[in-house]
Amino acid sequence: MNWAGAVMGFAFCVGILASGEFALRLGIGALQTLVFVALVFGSQATIYAIRERRAIRERRAIRERRAIRQHRRMWGSRPSLWPVASSVTDVLVAAILAIDGIAVTPLPAVLVAETLGAAVAFAIVIPVAKGPVFARLGIAWRAASALPRHAVGSIGS
Repeated sequence: MNWAGAVMGFAFCVGILASGEFALRLGIGALQTLVFVALVFGSQATIYAIRERRAIRERRAIRERRAIRQHRRMWGSRPSLWPVASSVTDVLVAAILAIDGIAVTPLPAVLVAETLGAAVAFAIVIPVAKGPVFARLGIAWRAASALPRHAVGSIGS
């Protein structure tokens, strides 16, 4: 995950924690469970929201402009079965642990569902907000194929 994705995921978790503390007035145990759920749901949302940028980067330079137009949205290309299955499993396990109170303080199912809804909304907002925010901050990326051959191996390291 890149630093921008980490920052966005952190902002999501802090927002959920703040709402649990100040709006819902949850106790420390319930807050810990809420943060656990927010970390799991938020990380899954971030993965799907930022995955297209990496897919675009791997395209060849000749098809780059067309690929950017086609894959600008989060679901520009469908993820394979394994990432979807692992995401569904992660979300279900975290929800079951939080609702049933297995090794954590239990949370109401409604609160867990609302957190999941917030994560889905977060996953939709990230790609929409990413373009203007990156433009405002002057952040840009270059396709790996446009870099010199010796620089390609250092991308992401």
